[in-house]
Amino acid sequence: MRCSSCQTENRNEVRFCEECGAPFARSCPRCGTEVQPGTRFCGECGTQLLERPAAAADRDLPDSERKRVT
Repeated sequence: MRCSSCQTENRNEVRFCEECGAPFARSCPRCGTEVQPGTRFCGECGTQLLERPAAAADRDLPDSERKRVT
């Protein structure tokens, strides 16, 4: 991702420019509406923007360590 302030190329997953610290504007991947950093859902279309950390961590567990719920 290229910083609009200093034109430095940054990694896609960063929220701020690694060179000058300028915040990156985020947009919803579904409707394109600009959203604030840290927003979990788009206010325009309701698309989930950020995964809950616990949900992401659960997927990485091997089956032997998952709790079986019936």
